[in-house]
Amino acid sequence: MINDKYIEKKLDEIFNNYPQSKDLQDLYQEMKEDIHESAQALLDQGKQPNPNAAVDQAIKNMGDLAASIKEVDKSKATLSEYKYDVVGINNINVNVDFDKVKIVPSPDYFIHISQKQRPKSASYKLQVTKSGADLNVSVPLPSFSLKLIFSHPHSTVELALPNSYLGALNLDLKSGSLNISNVRINGNLKLNLKSGQTKIEDAEFNNVASLVVSGSLKLVNVKAANFQSNIRSGTLKLYDVNAKFDVSTHSGAIRGTQLTGSGKFASNSGAVKLAWQKLTGNVDLSAHSGTIYSVQPNDQDFAFKLQAKSGTVKVNHLNTNFEMQAQGAAIGQIGNQDKAQLPLVAATAGSGVIKLE
Repeated sequence: MINDKYIEKKLDEIFNNYPQSKDLQDLYQEMKEDIHESAQALLDQGKQPNPNAAVDQAIKNMGDLAASIKEVDKSKATLSEYKYDVVGINNINVNVDFDKVKIVPSPDYFIHISQKQRPKSASYKLQVTKSGADLNVSVPLPSFSLKLIFSHPHSTVELALPNSYLGALNLDLKSGSLNISNVRINGNLKLNLKSGQTKIEDAEFNNVASLVVSGSLKLVNVKAANFQSNIRSGTLKLYDVNAKFDVSTHSGAIRGTQLTGSGKFASNSGAVKLAWQKLTGNVDLSAHSGTIYSVQPNDQDFAFKLQAKSGTVKVNHLNTNFEMQAQGAAIGQIGNQDKAQLPLVAATAGSGVIKLE
């Protein structure tokens, strides 16, 4: 876990050399959040051995922080704001090339869109257009000359959605971070994430579909009829998620805790580690290489069918009734109910270990 006190200590060593102001306080908090997110990603991806080393590397990756501090008083943070009636909007399309995007609940029945940027520059100013039933939101990359002057141009886009919105939310993000919190709509969420960190917390959607090219995607207390995700490279973390799952990763890791639902989890390389709170249907787990580890509910009966082409299969559960059909294969059930009426947990691995508890 990243130590925020250590981040503050490092930032204080730089900020204490300058007179304090409201703008510097805002910059301090922005940098602290950026460093925390970046350090956590480095730690999750195994690129640093411990939290403090991850913080040090995250700070180094941000470049010359002192240059940003020196320039902050010369260019005050600016705010752009837009407001739209939710009626007649079927698609909200967000295309942002860098930095932060936040999706939050609206304080009223309108859609609110805003951008806070530092320094002020037309080269990466929020652009909002309405075309028929589509609301288009975009922020381009800062100009090359601006990046030469400011080591860390900053943009935060906030989209506030009312619960009455029934359309689709389509997010295409090149880099930076995305945070969706306390949003509950009957529409669909589609994510296309090139890199960076994404967190969805205390949210509810109809369907969620995501493509993560690199980076991390984390869901906490999320409910959806269907959750589909393709992780090209990076990590997927699920905590207290209720859905029918269709999840795959080419390289990286899939981890889930307190899951409710059914569906498929597949990994080309890496590990699939899941802990279930309740099975509502069949579960299909597969890994070309790596480990499949699944913890089933203690108070629910289920059937299972496990097979590893090369490797081992382990079953460790109370009331287990199973038979080893061959080395690396097992079939059976937990409990004494009619097997045909039970949820089926099927797992296959090309090489590695399948462990069922």
